[in-house]
Amino acid sequence: MGSRFHALLAGATALLVVGSCAGPDSPGSDLPRASDRFDWKEISSEDWFSPETVADDVQETFSAEESVEVVVDVDVPPIDQDGDGLTDSEELQLGTNPQLSDTDYDSFGDGEEVTSGTDPLDPSSAAAWHREWDEFPWLVFGPEALAELKAKAADPGPRGAAMLARVKARADAIAAPPEVAAYDPYHEVSRARIASSAAFVGLLFDDESYAQKAVDIALGLNPNIDEVGFSSPFFTKTSIHAGEAVAYYAKMFDWLRASELLSEETLAAVQVAVVELVTRFEKEATSGPMAALLALAQNNHNVKAYGAIGLAGIVFPDEPLAARWVHRGVTEVRYYFLDFQTTSDGGYAEGPNYLNYCLGEGLSLLWAYHRFTDGKESYVRHFYDTREAQEEIVEWIPDPLSEPLLEQLFLWPLKIMLPGGLAPNIDDASLSAVSGGYLAALFDSPVFLWHWELPAVGRTSGSGIDLAADIFALLDEEMVATPPEFSPDMLLEGAGNCVLREGFGDDDDYALMLGEHGKIRKHGQGHEHPDASQLLIHARGEYLLMDSGYISWEEKDVVSHPENHNLILVDGEGPPDSEYTGIGSDTYLSGFHVDESGYKGCRSETAYAGATFRRDLLVTPHDVVVVLDRVEAASDANLTIVWHGNGGGSSGGEFFPGLRGGAWVRNGASLVVTVANRAAAADCDSVTQVHALSHGAPLEHSALHCTTVAQEETFLSVFQIGDGDSEVPDFAEEVIVPGGGGLALRSYTDSGMSIVIVWLPVEATPGHIILPECGPIDVISGLSVVVVESGCNVLGNTVIPNV
Repeated sequence: MGSRFHALLAGATALLVVGSCAGPDSPGSDLPRASDRFDWKEISSEDWFSPETVADDVQETFSAEESVEVVVDVDVPPIDQDGDGLTDSEELQLGTNPQLSDTDYDSFGDGEEVTSGTDPLDPSSAAAWHREWDEFPWLVFGPEALAELKAKAADPGPRGAAMLARVKARADAIAAPPEVAAYDPYHEVSRARIASSAAFVGLLFDDESYAQKAVDIALGLNPNIDEVGFSSPFFTKTSIHAGEAVAYYAKMFDWLRASELLSEETLAAVQVAVVELVTRFEKEATSGPMAALLALAQNNHNVKAYGAIGLAGIVFPDEPLAARWVHRGVTEVRYYFLDFQTTSDGGYAEGPNYLNYCLGEGLSLLWAYHRFTDGKESYVRHFYDTREAQEEIVEWIPDPLSEPLLEQLFLWPLKIMLPGGLAPNIDDASLSAVSGGYLAALFDSPVFLWHWELPAVGRTSGSGIDLAADIFALLDEEMVATPPEFSPDMLLEGAGNCVLREGFGDDDDYALMLGEHGKIRKHGQGHEHPDASQLLIHARGEYLLMDSGYISWEEKDVVSHPENHNLILVDGEGPPDSEYTGIGSDTYLSGFHVDESGYKGCRSETAYAGATFRRDLLVTPHDVVVVLDRVEAASDANLTIVWHGNGGGSSGGEFFPGLRGGAWVRNGASLVVTVANRAAAADCDSVTQVHALSHGAPLEHSALHCTTVAQEETFLSVFQIGDGDSEVPDFAEEVIVPGGGGLALRSYTDSGMSIVIVWLPVEATPGHIILPECGPIDVISGLSVVVVESGCNVLGNTVIPNV
């Protein structure tokens, strides 16, 4: 190692050859050594984050795998530079840092860990989790905030009052009796929710009766999660709802301990009960049937389970397994929120509904951990019980809450939201909204507050985990809600979303086309839908062309297949639809454009069922939406274009069939579609199908199926948005395109102008259309919008680029 290393052992006179010091039986031999991975870092035992590199004369990294000539004077006491109780030579054998008393930054010195039998290279093996943290509460807020919160409880503002009322209502609810005969996750989480709310009310109002209510519930919890096996009706639900219960109990204990209303003996009894639950939960989550489920799920189950376990580690830091719980929770939640499920532009593979569903455990943990790290890096061990191991398992990571992608992840539902504020029901989703009051507080963002206060959102306090108490405690009553600065129109290529809208008003026209590929499709796992090029339209305050959504996990197959989406079927087949061999087809968006005259559009391209597809979407300033579909199949096939409108059946709207299309009318809004195609005229029929906009509430609607037989086909679908009435709306009429090969449809505005949508293939140029009252009008190849006034005055002939 040269003179620098010899300088560390000055005065040495005897020869010692050390080779491969960290042998197979040495502590930490199954982990990468700090000496293998970092320059030596000097850090105070009072500061566990972001260590600074030491001076140049000791900066050189030592690898214990190298043979090293060390000269030792037997008459000189062994050197212990960092004072941790281990000599420098012992540290070199262990792979620990001889200049750092706590190599793994877990608040336990290296010598202390060797004596106690824990691993000085593994921060998750510590006998406690950061014992220097000894002030309570700390999961949501610290003791310094208590006086202010108690004053706020006496005189809350309108936001705080709304949240406090929800917490009080939950705290006053009657908890079901304990159930010890059989484990029921629904029963347990219901009781835990009440206990958490009661503890919070007891803390705010110094009310011992509420604190005792929380204690009574906690002491009656059933920890027997191990009773739930493959044959249990609760098998697929336990990892979710047990996680919710653990998260509630963690916050409950934090607030009970801070209230000083209970004796130490009572708190100790509650801790024993909750820790038993967490211990069994972790065991089930990492071995046995539940572990198999989590390995397959790779989704909200994992976030909810491990996020809750991490919260328990922080709130019970003196428990022997606490460090492991925290490291497991933080690294797993970080993996799903910032890697596996999330695209670089913030899209979430499971969709907005399940992002919101796992927010309560996942983001609650990252917030509590952020309070600990204060935004700095931390040294963590990864756990890979339910996924393939990575090369690096101990590393420095940024504070997850401070990573920009995390905020983009939770902004994503706002970027694609329907008018009114609810996120669309794509994939396995109901119309839903993230808890913007909580997000506004955590990210200090008035945009989330703006969204949270939209009437349709209704100041939601969370899904899965009720965050009303957290919002009351964290949200600044003086924060001013601010509309988003991002454009209403956007292409989120990684997320697979093309959003075209007038603005963020309730009645603004809106269109969304999907082009999911890569992780946004593959990592949706069992909640993904085969929805290549899916199109949604919302206008006049109504959801008119819709996604069929999600009823419940048990009934998901009723609405999750290709025929439940707005796409093209080939001999009745759509994108792949098997949870075993894969769901959906990679679909790519491009051609995004918005021009000054109000025309905007984008394109999707995909392939499935032996055919290739290209869909061009065009939104015009004339209340007309145009979709041009081009299909190339391997041979002649039944090609069926499917459109799902929100009318007919039990939907609450009406459906009117047309010769070449259909019309859906509801609540003063209408959507009329006319379909033209190049081969023999498509045969259009209505089909009654099921959809769900709210969880567990299936409805029926009329879907339009237009079928033709061809190998190559072009469909031109023209959607007219209007004010619905009791009369059948007018359909677009076909327009003659001389020479064949082209398609044209004409609709009319309220002022009597003709809007003619024309598509001409390249081989048809130059070309023209013929309007009976006007004669020929020249058009060129591609997709054009021709606006004609009465009197045949052509006001515009807009060619849409790249079509």
